[in-house]
Amino acid sequence: MSADLAASVAAVAAVAAALLVAWQSWETRRAADASSRGLKTANDALVVALRQADEAVRARIDAATPSIGVFLDEVDWPPLEPSAFAGGSPNQLRRGLAPESLFLPRDRGRLIMVRAGVRIVNDSHRHVRMNVFGLIEKDDGVTPIPSPVLLGPGRTIEAWCACTHTLAEWIDVYQRRELGDAADEVVAAVHYNDPADTGASDRWDLAIGGVPIAPTAETQGGWQIIPGPEPAPGAVAAIGTGDVVLRHRRYYLSKSRGEEITT
Repeated sequence: MSADLAASVAAVAAVAAALLVAWQSWETRRAADASSRGLKTANDALVVALRQADEAVRARIDAATPSIGVFLDEVDWPPLEPSAFAGGSPNQLRRGLAPESLFLPRDRGRLIMVRAGVRIVNDSHRHVRMNVFGLIEKDDGVTPIPSPVLLGPGRTIEAWCACTHTLAEWIDVYQRRELGDAADEVVAAVHYNDPADTGASDRWDLAIGGVPIAPTAETQGGWQIIPGPEPAPGAVAAIGTGDVVLRHRRYYLSKSRGEEITT
């Protein structure tokens, strides 16, 4: 075989080998892509199946959980001035504050309470045991309601929730609202934990938002209780609640094992 022919054969063999390697690489990549697509399809199907299973469990939990309603009325008006003596015997609250101006530092520690009525309704046919935080007896307006509370079928609890601050603290709230911080203040909460291991845990947060005081127009540095909870046009001072309290429900596949359904 001549040298030229040998070189030609070697070149052809090299090209063939390169083509074979390229073809094998392409086939491998094609198989890998197909496998990846198949794996993605399988994973997507698994995610859908798990989501459907979670939704089915949540639906069963919803059906098995007692129907409880928590409602928050608009704020009671005018504000109240509770006793300034912590730990003392409950005193009758004096309704309203005199319309005189309040000043710092003289009145900085003066307490001003804004409260709203709360109703907890058990619409189920079961007794329910709930933990309550920050609720006050409706009758006397000062005694905290002890927790837990047992509520029978079709029964209702009426109570107060209250937001109490000193004058200095209310002024700070007013100034923060002037700067755009209008966040509500959570003043009470109701918790219900279904005793079933696979069940729900419900929480209602009760919030009062706003401020019941405003600077006086007549006296430099003075503050007054606003005439009513509704805001005047362009005014920062106003206070209120929403009459619909959102329920936050958490679903558990097993409470004893800490397995929460989060999807």
